[in-house]
Amino acid sequence: MLLQIEEPSAKPDDEPPDPGLAIGIELTDTSLRIAISIGGNAEIVPGAQGGDFLPAIMAYDADGDRVVGDDAVALAHDPARGPSWVGHPALAQPDAVDARGATAIDRLSLLVLEAKRRVERAARRFVTRAVVVAPITADQAARLALIQAIEAAGIEVLRLIDRPLALAWGGGLDRSVDGVYLGLLRRDGDAGAALVELEGGRLRLIAAVPAVDDGDLRAAIAAALEQADRAPASLAGVFCDGSVDPATLPPGLATRPIHLDAPGVAVLGAALAAEAWS
Repeated sequence: MLLQIEEPSAKPDDEPPDPGLAIGIELTDTSLRIAISIGGNAEIVPGAQGGDFLPAIMAYDADGDRVVGDDAVALAHDPARGPSWVGHPALAQPDAVDARGATAIDRLSLLVLEAKRRVERAARRFVTRAVVVAPITADQAARLALIQAIEAAGIEVLRLIDRPLALAWGGGLDRSVDGVYLGLLRRDGDAGAALVELEGGRLRLIAAVPAVDDGDLRAAIAAALEQADRAPASLAGVFCDGSVDPATLPPGLATRPIHLDAPGVAVLGAALAAEAWS
């Protein structure tokens, strides 16, 4: 008779292996935000000093090795250390190299890898997948660079979610009233206007225009309305991620803006649990 000897902690053959931890990633202009899903709820993971998880910066130490995050901040005062920010504006030129040959994708990948290692140490699980929030200012090349940098760190990108959708869902937009909503973004170096359609509890992005003048939303609003062929009076509502000057809003708008004070990354727990976007 053959006997099979196993470690006490071994799993039965029919039990699937641990697929690893899925996280949420949002890159701002100066930082990297991380969220994890616990019991179906998203929790933003604070950094060592509180606030966002890691500063989006890379530098070179005395040995010429690349360091990121808090360690790079300590070197940022010294130009000889080649400090460079790797927030989402850097992805506008993803292949541009620094003085030592590192591209924006290289620098961001190293930042994501450091975040991955820290989460794995804390959670005692491998990080294998991610849902990622895409800035409204990111064009197709920047979005592709964002995915490439994350995948280069050994993380599969499950889905890229546009920030207006993330803000609407994660910020708690009332989903009982179908219609088209105007979303206004002004924070984290990511300004623009978007039109989001809500139908049957599902959200769909139908227009998105970045603000050229980093905050003057009038032109972006007009372009988004034209792109979707919508009149202001037809909108079901307006949501924003900060205070909005009423003079910015188009004439004929019959609703007041709803302030949704939530980072886009707050949506990620729901994103991992359900298909909320069409």
